[in-house]
Amino acid sequence: MVIKDSTYTHTQKNSSGLSPSGCEMSLSKLNAEGALASPLDRMAAMVIDYCIILTPIIYLVLAPFQRIIKEGALVNSQYQMTYAILFGFAAVIFILLTYQTICILLWGATIGKALLGLQVQSVLQGQKIKLLQSLTRAIFWMLSWCVLGIPFVSGFSNFLRRPLHDRISDTIVVTRYRDRVSAKPTRQEVAMAGGVYWAFGVIIATLLI
Repeated sequence: MVIKDSTYTHTQKNSSGLSPSGCEMSLSKLNAEGALASPLDRMAAMVIDYCIILTPIIYLVLAPFQRIIKEGALVNSQYQMTYAILFGFAAVIFILLTYQTICILLWGATIGKALLGLQVQSVLQGQKIKLLQSLTRAIFWMLSWCVLGIPFVSGFSNFLRRPLHDRISDTIVVTRYRDRVSAKPTRQEVAMAGGVYWAFGVIIATLLI
C-alpha cells in the first residue's frame, strides 16, 4: 500500500472504517516535533555506506570477474567477456539489494545511518518494517540511480523529506539527535529542486530531439 503525502495530516483508517491508535499516522507529529532527518545527513550516510564500507567488499567480489575479462581479452573471447560483465553486474546488484534490505529489516538503519543517528521507520505508528517493504525500498532506491539520482532531489522539496523510494515503501527517515533535525523545506530548497527537475527535463528533451 502506497500512502500519499496528502493523507499524512489525517488518520489512516483500516478496512472496518475504525481508527485505532495503532494505525494513526505519525508523520505529522514527527514533522511538527522536528524529528525528520536532514537530507545532508542522509547523503553523508550514503557516502559512508557505499564509498567506505561496501566499496572494498564489491572490489573483492569483482576481482574474479576482472580476471575473467582480462583472460577473455587475451584470447579474444567475446562470450567470456560478456559472461563476466553480466555476472559481475548481477553480483553488485545483489550486494546492494541485500545490504539495504537486511539492514533496514533487522535494525531499521544501514551502518552509515546508524553512525549518524538516523533510522528508517514505517509511516504507520507502531508497525515494524516488513521484508517486502524493505525490499521494495531497496529496489526503488537502486532504480533512482538509473535516472541519475534525480528522484533523490525530492528529499529537499517534499514536505516530509521523502524521496521516491520512501514514498513507494511507506517509510520515513528520522534522526535521534535533536540538534540535527530538519524542518520543512525552505523556499530556496524548493526552488533548487525545481531547477534540477527543469534542467533534467531540458536535457532529456534535447537528447530526444
